[in-house]
Amino acid sequence: MQNRIIRLIQMVWCIGIFIGPLYSASESDDIAVSFDGGYGQLEIGGKYVGAGFHNSFPLPSRISFYYPLANSIDLSSDYWHRGYESHPFSILLSIDGITESIGSKAWEYSWAPYFAHFSVAEEMYSASIDYRFAEDLPVMIMRITVHNNTKEIKEFKIFSSLSVSVRASHSFTLNDRAVLQFTDKTSFVVGYPDQDTDSTAVFVLNAGSTPVNWSAAGIQLLSDDSKILKQPRALYEYVEMLDPGEKIEIIQIIGSCKMDEWEEIIEAALSNWEHSVTVYENRVMNYALDPVFVLDQEHHMQTLRWSRALLQTNLHYLDGEYVPMPCPAEYNFYFTHDMLLTNLGTVMFDVERVRSDLLFLHSLTDDTNILPHAYYWKDDRYTTEFAGSDNWNHLWFIILLNSYMLHSGDEETSVLLYPIAEKSLDLILENYRDGLMYASRPDWWDIGDIYGARAYLTILTIRAIDSFASLATMLDMDATELQSYLNKATVMRKKLVERLWDDDAGYLLNMLNEHTIDRHLYAGSLLAAVFNILDKERMHLLLKTAQNELIDEKIGLRIAMPADFHKLIDIYAFQGMEAGAAYQYLNGGVWPHGNAWYALGLLAAGLPDEAESVVRKFMTINGIMDSPRGQPSFFEYRNADPTSVRYGEIDKPAFLWAGGWYLHVMYRLAGVRDNGWNISFNPNIPHSFNPVTYSFWNKGQLTTVNSSGNGNYFKNIMHDGQKVHSTVLSRGVATISLERGIPEEPYLREANCIIEDVQFDREQSEINILLRGINEQRVQLSVVSPFEFAQVKGKGIKIVDNDIQDDDGVYSIELMVHFDESDGSITILFR
Repeated sequence: MQNRIIRLIQMVWCIGIFIGPLYSASESDDIAVSFDGGYGQLEIGGKYVGAGFHNSFPLPSRISFYYPLANSIDLSSDYWHRGYESHPFSILLSIDGITESIGSKAWEYSWAPYFAHFSVAEEMYSASIDYRFAEDLPVMIMRITVHNNTKEIKEFKIFSSLSVSVRASHSFTLNDRAVLQFTDKTSFVVGYPDQDTDSTAVFVLNAGSTPVNWSAAGIQLLSDDSKILKQPRALYEYVEMLDPGEKIEIIQIIGSCKMDEWEEIIEAALSNWEHSVTVYENRVMNYALDPVFVLDQEHHMQTLRWSRALLQTNLHYLDGEYVPMPCPAEYNFYFTHDMLLTNLGTVMFDVERVRSDLLFLHSLTDDTNILPHAYYWKDDRYTTEFAGSDNWNHLWFIILLNSYMLHSGDEETSVLLYPIAEKSLDLILENYRDGLMYASRPDWWDIGDIYGARAYLTILTIRAIDSFASLATMLDMDATELQSYLNKATVMRKKLVERLWDDDAGYLLNMLNEHTIDRHLYAGSLLAAVFNILDKERMHLLLKTAQNELIDEKIGLRIAMPADFHKLIDIYAFQGMEAGAAYQYLNGGVWPHGNAWYALGLLAAGLPDEAESVVRKFMTINGIMDSPRGQPSFFEYRNADPTSVRYGEIDKPAFLWAGGWYLHVMYRLAGVRDNGWNISFNPNIPHSFNPVTYSFWNKGQLTTVNSSGNGNYFKNIMHDGQKVHSTVLSRGVATISLERGIPEEPYLREANCIIEDVQFDREQSEINILLRGINEQRVQLSVVSPFEFAQVKGKGIKIVDNDIQDDDGVYSIELMVHFDESDGSITILFR
């Protein structure tokens, strides 16, 4: 693996293509945002290096390396104090003997996930520091520019110091004994031959002004061997006489590689860094600016671009692959749930990305077919952790794999991964007790240890069973167990309400044990609305309770309330304060997926304008910026304590989930629906989404949708210019036109089974629907018509129940049918 990056470098040299000019901050305005509030946190990076900044300081408090391992430069021992404790960089500026630090106070900045530009203007000088990243080089480029603002010639001296002690990727152990490999005016290299760092070298190169003095500072450990240093630092001094208006420009290239390849890497970095940066930034921007979603709402368009940029910048090197990780500089491990949750949105428009991610997951499995939970370097080798039986990743994996099959039509990959889905369902159902799902974790959390009935896990299992049955049916897998799974889902729907619905709370609650109710309100219960598992009355009550008890009107939905988990450590078996202080982290903090679930619940309840308002206010870049302690960014979580000076504070501002969930919700707001069995369209979308155009993958074909008009029905549905009579998609098409209004002819509105075909016979005044499902499966269908219903006939199915309604001359029929065979048909005649 260690020579893979060398081969990539050589390949780019051989191709020698010119990609375009290096983007500046101003040329990235469609993505970049600016902030001068003085308290910003930001994270930026690329495939090989990431950097984290706190308090708007222009020098990073952490540098994360992903190649060759996820080691880091970080002087703090605790993440929560990193912004105050970790200052590996020091830069001093001396003008005519007057010296000051440039980087120890807040600067203004503009940024996007792939670059940052800090700037400050003082009386005698103005300065900027830029950070960029490379496509095929394991480096970060730091450019320091200082202008002479005086009216006289001045001597400018700049002293830079970087601590290069590294923390091991898994243990976070500080490795501060380095072997000095090389140092001169251009290059500085130290190595860490320990197993837990996998013989990593860290280097600092000069590609701008030439230093006049340099040294590899540190404490010499052995008098007879000056190459062994403790607490090593790279020190450089730059001196230039500047005329008024002139500048000094320092370019340092900071990176990491294997100890036995540093000479090749350094040569490549010094020769090719500009080109590599250009390739990287063009790739990210081309992906981010690809107009797959067009809406006359700039706050949404900007956030769409930002979300897509994150999908590229949070792809990191890991053991020869490039895989999604949640942050540019934090959490530099691979966790399966980051990929799963993000790709629920990505699968709409980039099935190849999702396929690659799924295949990487498959590469980590063994003969047991148990889903991997995490993958990282530990001690002296790469380690795979596997998901336990009550791990909710099993369920999201099934849901994502089914969604991937619906969108991509890729049977080969789906068949390859099917055994993992089958094993996941078997494992999770080990926790099925008396009609409910049990787990040791509260809600969706990964902390705590108290085994009881869980609303979140039950809801998710119900949806995952539908998704698994749909996947198995599409792939023609053995259907022996499918009906028993569907029967369990039916029981769970009933028991969820009987045992976990609380009339006093107006909410779905959890159990601490067989007899004790957990009175906390958790965001995971909102998925019952998202997946249409509750009846309409309880769905609205659930959302009303969330609005009254969980929503902070300024920053979003608190993930759980009341925020008293710090007082209940023994009850929940937390490890100390891992849940966070009151209104922080999981203890009442605001998380992006909570906002997404609330918006999706409102949408399912028929409140699209309210849903869009939640997204615009709590999930867009502008909405977050305009909130308390807001800044233009995403977040992992926010401080939700309104009495605190840190109220609304952002943590992890380039968080992958935030972009993935935003993309997911935007497609839902535009009308795309996925009920596990099929993809369809719903006309009930926000007024501000008229018109909207978007592209998404459907059964292996990229489809462009144009949606316009008003109303609760579709007036016309066109596929490739031809009129069709179904919102449910049964085949791939290139273009779809959706015109809302009063229907001109009947159409199939919804179905929770596979739809093979829908045809309307005008002469006979009848609509024919071909279905596929599972023997003994009960399904619901909905048909809308401007004509009155006359008769319903079925073949291969039994009509169990039907309900006909009249809405000002628009008729709808809700059918409950029972499959007698795996294939069936329905014919509906109209008067």
